Amino acid sequence: MAKRMSKAGKRSERARREDMITNRILVIFLAAFAVMAGLMTVNRFYNASWDSFFTTQRTLYRLCLILAAAGVGMTAYALASLGKPSRAKLYGGLAVPAFFLSGGCYIMARYDLAGIGVMYAILPAVAVLYLIFYTYQREFLCIAVTTGLGALTLWFIRSTASSEFVIWWLIPSLAILGIAVLAAALTYLRTKDGLLKVGRNELRVFPAGTKYRLMYANCGLVAVAVAVASLLGGAAAFYLMFALFGLLFVAAVYYTVKMM
Repeated sequence: MAKRMSKAGKRSERARREDMITNRILVIFLAAFAVMAGLMTVNRFYNASWDSFFTTQRTLYRLCLILAAAGVGMTAYALASLGKPSRAKLYGGLAVPAFFLSGGCYIMARYDLAGIGVMYAILPAVAVLYLIFYTYQREFLCIAVTTGLGALTLWFIRSTASSEFVIWWLIPSLAILGIAVLAAALTYLRTKDGLLKVGRNELRVFPAGTKYRLMYANCGLVAVAVAVASLLGGAAAFYLMFALFGLLFVAAVYYTVKMM
């Protein structure tokens, strides 16, 4: 009798967890639709008049700085609160949309209507990444995020004139530096069996026994794609974007089969 009650309790707890995850995913998709409605409003202001165009652009740059500062502050507070997991998750979770919206504001301010167009693609992609976070292995989430950021960097290269020397080289350089930092972080986590240790606090990032080879390979391929595109120009960046998405599709099939 006690065993039956224990099994029923476990099933009930699992059902509550699944319902919670489903609700969170629904909230993220609804938020993505809400932000897309905001994009339509920005698009209308850009098309209204020259005065409205420049006012909107200045506002977006200011929002970019404010949201980036808020993201940095919340990230620092989340790292300082690792001893209290619920608080760390709350502020870490809030930092992610702050950085995302900051980047979105920069893209729309810097690239005008083309920036709004790419945001229409990025928003559903972010919602899908959230779905991957709850349904797939952490390795695939890492690969999907790295590939997505690599594709976004390639879009920057394709959309930036080669005469704009600073932007042309700065964004790819930052992307390659970020990939190098990620590879170093993966090496650290591999030595710690997936645990991130900050002082006396620990946070499990990857399950014990995780294989890191595919994540390393993905980092290398994305870095090479970005470097080649920055050397060869926008046409190469366009085709390399499709190559990265093709590799991501292969990884999705592999990890889907692995879950079965």
